[in-house]
Formats: sequence, structure tokens, C-alpha cells
Amino acid sequence: MNTRKRNSISLALAVGLCLSGVAVNAAEADFSKWKCDKCEFPEGAKGNFELGGYNVSESSARFGDYTGLNEDGSYALANAMVSWWGKDGMWFNLDGRNLGLDSHFLSASGGLRGLFDIEVYVQNIPRHFADDSRSPLTATGLGVLSLPGDWIRGADTGSMPNLASSLAPSPLGYDRENQGLEFNLTPVKYLSVDAQYREETRNGNRRSWGNFLSYSTEFAQPVNYITDEYTLGLNYGRDNWTLRAEYYGSTFESGYDAIAWDNPYSGPGPEFGQKAVAPDNEFHQTSFSGTYRFDLWRTLVSARIATGLMKQTNEFLPYSVNPGLVSPDLPRSHLDGKVDTTNTNLRVTTNPMRNLRLTAEYRTNERDNQTPVDSYTPILADSILSSETFSNAPYSFKREDMKVKGVYRLSGIGSIQAGYDYNSFERSLQERTETTTDRLWATLQVRPGNSLDGFLTIATETRDGTDYQSLVNQAPQNPLMRKYNMADRDRDSMRLQLSYIPTDIITLGLSGEYNEDTYSNSTLGLTAGDYSNIALDGSIQLPANSSLYILYSHENINSEQAGSQGFADPNWTASVEDVFDTAVVGITVPAIKDRLDLKLDYTYTDSSSQTDMVYLNSSSAYPEQTAQMDMIKLYADYQYSHQLSLRAGYWYEKYDSADWSIAGVNPSTIYNVLSLGAQPQAYDQGVAWISFVYEFGKPEPEED
Repeated sequence: MNTRKRNSISLALAVGLCLSGVAVNAAEADFSKWKCDKCEFPEGAKGNFELGGYNVSESSARFGDYTGLNEDGSYALANAMVSWWGKDGMWFNLDGRNLGLDSHFLSASGGLRGLFDIEVYVQNIPRHFADDSRSPLTATGLGVLSLPGDWIRGADTGSMPNLASSLAPSPLGYDRENQGLEFNLTPVKYLSVDAQYREETRNGNRRSWGNFLSYSTEFAQPVNYITDEYTLGLNYGRDNWTLRAEYYGSTFESGYDAIAWDNPYSGPGPEFGQKAVAPDNEFHQTSFSGTYRFDLWRTLVSARIATGLMKQTNEFLPYSVNPGLVSPDLPRSHLDGKVDTTNTNLRVTTNPMRNLRLTAEYRTNERDNQTPVDSYTPILADSILSSETFSNAPYSFKREDMKVKGVYRLSGIGSIQAGYDYNSFERSLQERTETTTDRLWATLQVRPGNSLDGFLTIATETRDGTDYQSLVNQAPQNPLMRKYNMADRDRDSMRLQLSYIPTDIITLGLSGEYNEDTYSNSTLGLTAGDYSNIALDGSIQLPANSSLYILYSHENINSEQAGSQGFADPNWTASVEDVFDTAVVGITVPAIKDRLDLKLDYTYTDSSSQTDMVYLNSSSAYPEQTAQMDMIKLYADYQYSHQLSLRAGYWYEKYDSADWSIAGVNPSTIYNVLSLGAQPQAYDQGVAWISFVYEFGKPEPEED
């Protein structure tokens, strides 16, 4: 554990101890005059403890992603939930989940009703991306990757004599740990204070690469990120209005400034390379917001304004670490990155008629980038001094959004909704200085009776803007190119959702969505795209309170793009189609002989991606990428006594994928790419678990 983490935990504990003193003093107050005839506050303790174990049949990075069950073998199963309420208004909660796994969560909270509450928590999220990646480079220091001492460099991957014997496991993944403290205090009737602190750390490895001209090396780059977030808020409210003032701050530390790796090739480049990692940065923001409710037409007005500052002042790395080159002087020692932010929001909701509600909203989001502009002469791939200079482009923007919506309720059968959305986007140092988007939409919601409920939404949207111009002193770009986020675009969409209950035991549902995009003025770039989704679901109530449910979903994403190999008119096109199918069926059987609950789930997913190319009237296609998964989960809960129960289950999952870009690519397969060799993931996994649950504080069952 690093010093920073120890300090943050110590701070959280210290604050908690101080606040416990507040609780003691508050507990001495006289509550005898506090009465609530209709309030039923619980007293005493209740909760449950669960203890058992998992057994995992095989190791798999993908199966262990988020779950923490990434290796075969046994794991502890431990959960706890405890609640306590005192007569004087004090309360305490303890919530612990997956305490025997890397995917654990633990929270302790408590307070005095009406005065204060506090929560301290810790959570770990394991990420596992690949467990079969291998590399001769290993971490020998913070941000330093070294080859073995007996390494013999080669002209290409096939000429490295001890490559095979030097390969060592380089798993890709990291632990994402969150810990935090939240506190709320209401010292007087109309005033409250809240504070939150959260620290997130990421420790592990992620995929990265470096190159010397056309010779590349993949490696597992160490991750040592720390992000701290702070929020302090002050709230004041009376009968018809509320006010809030808030400060938010965040800091990010990368752990080290650069990653350095040994060059495994004997060809171009120095003996080692170096590149920067994500730079340290910080953000500070203050905001003021409020709401006011007018009696006229039950009108509610809310407003918010926030101003912030983003900074990044990491020291620059040298252009190159190649001792054979004379690096030019940098124009400055660090970027001195600085961005001022301003956000505003105004919203009005009113009911001029009993069946009519109107809403108007106006938002702005402004980024004023004040980073200095300088000219840089880079060294390409640590090998060649560029003949051109390039300037950094401190991109600024201002976005305005305006929305108007009306809802008219039709007596007893539904409602009609309609609205208009307007967006304006002003940019600096971009190919297009301004774009505007207009969107019209309408929704019909129907509820003719108790058995049918649904809505249909249709919308049309158009985006255009100022003339598209190529940037000066930037990387050259084909003047026919149009970036998809700034190009003219027409979008039409439709969404439907229906729910039908023909009988008391049957429920049916249907939902669908379709979007179509057309980039009619884009000669090069994204030219068209569409998205469709349809889902069916249903459930049937069976005898003895059992139920059967089913779900099917089909999703399709298509896109068309055009390109030019010769920096001229388009001479190739590509179409990409992504398809996703999901099916779920399950049955629940509760209280068999008042003791045994059963649940069975089956899930099937299938996805594919197909890319087709047409070049000079000649068609070709990349191999199809696919992924399929079958998953079965069986749960059983046997109530042995009023307080003790036995739980057991089995989780089976089979996964298979095909990815032509990495299949069969081992570290030495490509002559100028020393890869990590990770293959498409596939596994046939089984997880069994059993546990005992002890419950206390729950009422005894009533006798017939």
C-alpha cells in the first residue's frame, strides 16, 4: 500500500472518529417532544450472514473480468448485512458483498435521524483482459521494461535466437479500487451540509506498444493511476425555494512520467525507447443552483451556473532518447495547459391547464482553452528528424442546447407529447467553426384499458453548418474528407414499446427502435449508417406461485464509408455490419413445501461483425469476427429453520470467439511486430457454490 493510500484511509478514519463525537453529543439532546403519530421507526437489530465457498473448474481472464473468478480452484463465499436502530434515533448499517473475492464491496454507515449520517466504503473491481499474453520484456522499475541480460538482438522477430526461451507471462489487467467517505449534516431546520471524498487507484498492466520506424513492439505497460475526487455542498431551503453552493475538485496522478523499453531489434533506433504516459492533471469547479416554485400554474423554475479550471503542467520529455541524433530545443519546459469551463442551465416547467404541462430548458457548455501555442519539430519514431514544424491546437468550443416540450393528457386513454430540440456547436481550430442541429419529435402514449399500454415516438433531425475548411499547419488531410461529428447529417428515428396483459397470468411485451443516418455531403468519410433493435418478452404465472419468463432481442448496426488511397477522389468503399442476438428463458419455483425455492436461467448470446470492401470495382471481405456464449444458472434455497437456510447453485458458461486480427499471431509471427501473442478467448467454465445463511431479527411466522 502506497503512502498516499495510507494517508487517505487515515483521514477517513479520523473524520469518522470526530463525527462519532458529534453523534455522542447529539444523543444527549432531549427528544421527548419529538412526536410523529403516523411514523413507525424500527428498533433493534436485524440482518444476515452468509458463509460458504465457490469452486471454479478452469482459469479464464474473460470469465474473471469483473467477477474475480479468473483462476481455477476454490474461493471463499462471504456476505453480510446488518442493520441496527436505537430508541434515540441512532442507526447503523453494515453491507459486505463478495468479501472472499477480488470483486468485494464493504460499506459501514450510520447516523442520527434528522441530524447527520456518514458512510465509509471500499470497493474493488477486477479487470482481466488476457492471461495468455507473453513477452521478453519485464518490469525492472517504475515505468521501465527490460530485456533479459542474455538477450541477442535480431534484424526481425525471426532472427532473435533466444526469443522463445525468454518469453514470460505478461497478463493484461488491473485492480480498480475505490474507497470513499460521504457525510451529511443538518444542524438547523433549513440548512444542510454534505461532503464526499473518493479515491480510485488502478494497479496492473494494460496493452501498449512502441516503434522504431516500421519495427514495433507490444508490451504490458504498468498501470499505477490515482484519482481523487472531492465534493463539498451547502444547501438552504424554505417553503417554495432551495439554494445550493458546491465545490468539486479532482486530481489525477499517473505514478510515473514515461515508459521506457529496451529495443529488441538490431536495426533502426537506439538501444531503448521512451514515450510519455497519461499526464498528471487537476480540475476545480464551483457551482451555484436554486429552484423556486410559483403558485401560478404550479410553475417550477430551476437554474445552475458552474465555473471551473482544468490544468496540466507536467514537464515535457525530450524529443528523443536516441544518442545518435541531436534533438532540437523544446520551445518550453511544459505545456502549461489551462482550460476555463463554464456551464449554465435554466429550466422552467409549468401547468397552464389541468391536462397540459410545458417544459423549456436552456443549457450551455463552454471550454475556453488558454494553453499557449508553440511550434514543435518532432523526431519521428526516435530515428528521423522531421523536416516540418507543427503547432499544438488548443481547441475551444461553446455548445448551446435549447429544448421545448409539451405534454397533453388525454382523459383516460393516454397522452400526446411533442418537442423541439436545438443545438449549436461553435469550435475553434477545427475544420468547421459552427454546426447547428434541429430536431422535431412527437410521442403518442395510449392506455385504452387495464390490459394494454404503449407508446410510439417518431423524430427527425438535421445538422448543417459553416463551410468545411482544411486546417493550416496540421497533419495534411484530403480536402474531400468530412469528420462524422461535424459533417452534414440527416437522422430519422422511431421507437415503439407495447405491454399487453391478456389475462391475470400472462404478460407480453414488444419494443423496437430504428435510426437512419445519411451524410449526403460527405464525399470521403462516413456516408451512411443505421441502427435497429427489436425485443420480445413475456411471462406466465404457473401454479403454486411459479413463473416462466422469456426474452429475445435482435440488434443490428450498419455503416458505410468511402476512402481514397491516392489522396484524391474516392476509390474504395467499406461496409460494416454488426449483429447481436440475445435469448433468455427462466423459471422460478418458490416455496416448495414452504421450504425450498428454485430458479433456473438460460442465456444465449451470439454476435458477429462483417466488413466488406470494394476497391476499384473489385470486391473483398475481411474474415467474420464472431462471439457466442451459452450460460446456465441454477439456484436453490432451502429454509432449514426460521433462522438458518442452505443455498447452493451451479453456474455453467461456454464462450467461443473468432478474431482474425489476433488468431494465430504469436510473438514471432509478424517479422516487424514483436506481439504479445494473446489469442481469441474461449472457455468451457463451471462454477459450483454452497453456503449457509443465518438470519436474525426477522419476525416469527404467524401460525395458521
